[in-house]
Amino acid sequence: MNQIQKQNIKLLNLVEYGFSFRQIQRVLLNSINTPIYKEEIIQCLGNTPSIIKLANASMNFDRSYFSLWCLIYFDVNFITIEKLKKNFKSLDDLALRKDFFDSLSYQVETSKRVKIALDELSLNYCSNLKNELLNEISENEPIQNNRLKIKILNKYSNVTSQLFDETIDYLLSGRKIILCLEGYRISQVTVTDYLKNSDIDKDLIVLRKCQGESLEKIGQEKGLTRERIRQIINNRIKSLPIFYDEIKYYGMLSSYKFTSYDINLLNLDSCLVEYIYLKYKIDTPEKDMLDYLRDNKLYETSIGKKYLGDNKLIEIDGELLKINFINLFYKFIVKSNIFSFKFNNIIDKYNKFINSLNIFDSDCKVTEEDKIVKMRKLENHKNFLCVSRDKFVVFQEDKLSSEFIERLKDYLDTVDGYCSVKYFFNQYKLLCEKNHINDEFELFVLCKKLFCELYKDKIDFIRNPVICIKNINKDEYIEEMISDMTLPCTVDEFIDYVYFKTALNKKSVSLKFSHIINKYKNKEGLLSLDCDYTDDEAELLIDYLEDKECIGYTLFELNMKKMFKDKYSIFMNANILKRFNFNKTNTSVYHSKYSNRIEAVKNCLSEMDLILTTSMIEKICKIEFLTYKVYDAINECLVIKIGNNKFLNMVARNEQELMINLKEKILDSCEEIRIYVLNEFLESNLFKDILNSNILYKDVLYSYDIKEIIKFLISTSFGFNTIIQGDTFIFSKSELSFEIIISSIMNEYEIIGTNELKEVLYEKFGITKSFTNSELANMGYYCPYTSEKIYLSKEYYELEMEELLNENNGS
Repeated sequence: MNQIQKQNIKLLNLVEYGFSFRQIQRVLLNSINTPIYKEEIIQCLGNTPSIIKLANASMNFDRSYFSLWCLIYFDVNFITIEKLKKNFKSLDDLALRKDFFDSLSYQVETSKRVKIALDELSLNYCSNLKNELLNEISENEPIQNNRLKIKILNKYSNVTSQLFDETIDYLLSGRKIILCLEGYRISQVTVTDYLKNSDIDKDLIVLRKCQGESLEKIGQEKGLTRERIRQIINNRIKSLPIFYDEIKYYGMLSSYKFTSYDINLLNLDSCLVEYIYLKYKIDTPEKDMLDYLRDNKLYETSIGKKYLGDNKLIEIDGELLKINFINLFYKFIVKSNIFSFKFNNIIDKYNKFINSLNIFDSDCKVTEEDKIVKMRKLENHKNFLCVSRDKFVVFQEDKLSSEFIERLKDYLDTVDGYCSVKYFFNQYKLLCEKNHINDEFELFVLCKKLFCELYKDKIDFIRNPVICIKNINKDEYIEEMISDMTLPCTVDEFIDYVYFKTALNKKSVSLKFSHIINKYKNKEGLLSLDCDYTDDEAELLIDYLEDKECIGYTLFELNMKKMFKDKYSIFMNANILKRFNFNKTNTSVYHSKYSNRIEAVKNCLSEMDLILTTSMIEKICKIEFLTYKVYDAINECLVIKIGNNKFLNMVARNEQELMINLKEKILDSCEEIRIYVLNEFLESNLFKDILNSNILYKDVLYSYDIKEIIKFLISTSFGFNTIIQGDTFIFSKSELSFEIIISSIMNEYEIIGTNELKEVLYEKFGITKSFTNSELANMGYYCPYTSEKIYLSKEYYELEMEELLNENNGS
């Protein structure tokens, strides 16, 4: 890589100043081989205020180093760079501490890309020449002095000829290497033989510590303190030669964490292992024995099989599982494509599944004697939700469609009293069935799992399937419904109305609220408001309504309670209000001169400010009426969201039709099965074409937060499904879920590395959520524990293995 290219890549240093690496990357790809100045940036990206700011910054920033963000150019992903920033200040710092980077055990592909970056940018610094020389000699012994010298000097820019000679002399004098006729070799004596045969007392102290004796015991025999013995060992180790297998063991122990059981199983020299720990002070690696067996493809060897057997592990469809009841039962459920079940009904099928795996551990099976205990285990597991005594729902959040989650959240947002989730189930039965929810009882446990924390301050999940808002007076809530009826009416008509509004069980309502019903019964057995209002009360209500056109339901109810105390429910009755020329809905109370509530709200909005807050809107209607799909006003674009608690009054601007037209144009322009990411969509030619089709769009969008407005228009459109993950907004006209997104990737790649999948999820969709091999296997993909790859199916894995075998055989 030439100097021009290196200087251009340093533009990525600007990411540290808050500029977009995507924009800088586009500039680099456009003109990497020619010097990039302010004019080139504007020509490539456009002449917008943010681009001009970037172009100006490119003329004056610190070019004395390579930022870690320069790795973006070498296809190292954003997530990895954020992790690297915790340990390194810059790419130059990483180069100087390359040994430390290697000890962090990054993915093979990531390490390879970092190495390419260091090579291309001439950042190969040698941080420990002694270890580097020992590694080179160990890998190429015997090696002549001149050949070794030329190789090291060419590889590292900070190593001089004098430093090389001095370091070689040090290694020879310390007996870490030997010089023979063919060249340099590593000393081949074992640590045990060397220390045992030494006549130096300090070496025997080192040997005793390596063989497991404590510092206290050695110190007592020598008449020295524990700390003094430690100092003797540390100082002596520095002057000892490199022993047989020391480099090999150092590589293993710095990459993997081994227990004493692991060391014995691998038949490692325990004395040398302890010596390595004493000498190199290795930080505890993240990887363990399981990773070592996988990385070195040792599962099918006698060592691998013994380890799996001793640790009660089993491989099923490429996934490594701990052998216990809960893991195996969950695997059986997923493999059998079961979404809800009665435990007693599937015991036999599950036990047959266990037999087919040749597992004979009685704790893994279900018997009559222990089935209660096993059900308790399911109740306490995150993937099983108990519906009733022995009925369970399988909880797999990533498989739920975004439309289902969005509609369910909208429903909970609009809950303002006491009701059953059967109301939602009845309204969206097909959507529930598509998401494998069979009744309101299954819906309740799923709803509680998904949203209990989010609505902990608003909603109580009382008992399956009933919910209510916090601190509600249920009697008052049911009593208020009488005021909604056309009175007088029969008890059955009222019970039917309560069911229509809440989906509460009719029989339960009739029994539980019989005292309320009896309170309003007249001598004919009909419900009526016998206690009418007085003339003074009527006058008071007339005065209140005199200058009103439309009043928000919540505000109206609050004022009625203040004005009429215990008699307020009389004036909440729709029939009573009609006498005063007002109609009542669940979102607003409006004058009867308007044909519907939309017309009333629209008239009020025409006289209000251009920028509105939630509290301002609540004076004429509930905010949900203008922002949720459950209400028909959403199609009118009366207001649009432009920020946190800020709405643009499109009625006052006389631009409703403009926004409706833009909403429809976005829907019509998007492809049926494509998945879009909002940030990329806003920069796409498709969106630019939409904007260019009507200059008035730009007047609205560029005056406010364009991202917030488009997000609002898309999320309130019945034609789109959406997913929000962190700051990322994803939408599509087709069904949408994390599982569907991963499916689109797997259908394209067929075989993909786990690290590469993370990169693709981030690069294509902005998704930072991680998916475990277990979750991917549950989606139907093949994830063998012997590989760091994910396969579309087991057939792809077998085909790849066959091709590798043919290559190795020279076929």
